[in-house]
Amino acid sequence: MSKVLLTGLFQRIPQMHFALRYFHSSPMLNAEPLKKKKRIDPAIIRGRLERKKKKIEKSIRLLLKQSKKLKPIEELTVENKVKDNIQYQAKQYNAHRNQIRVMMNSQLKALEELKLESETLYRSALEVNPDLIPCVFDGPVSTPPIPGYETPDGDYKETTRKWE
Repeated sequence: MSKVLLTGLFQRIPQMHFALRYFHSSPMLNAEPLKKKKRIDPAIIRGRLERKKKKIEKSIRLLLKQSKKLKPIEELTVENKVKDNIQYQAKQYNAHRNQIRVMMNSQLKALEELKLESETLYRSALEVNPDLIPCVFDGPVSTPPIPGYETPDGDYKETTRKWE
């Protein structure tokens, strides 16, 4: 009789409804209490921080030490003769520049005095004289390319020294 009742029960309840009862869309709400966090001794934490700090300082010192090393450049070493020549040329250039400055100042002063004396002479002095600066151009400014000319390919040899 119990067999008949069970089979009758299954016939009355649709199979889908019976199967869907065991599927849940929300997770099960079983939870455990959280593990108690272990307390770490403050001295250990301080020691770890000190070690990290020392490691960072050491890396900074190494970087600074490496940056101070300069690569030797042979071109920077200049002979005394060349240094003396450079100083002589600089003095000569400065003297020439000062001489031009004095001449220009005296020319401006003379022009101002000429303007006070006579306006017509001042205007004629300011005009450009084409005979003083002869400039004649003959022919084209740039030459046309030569037809059929092949530029030579040169060999390049690497001579740069590598310092490590």
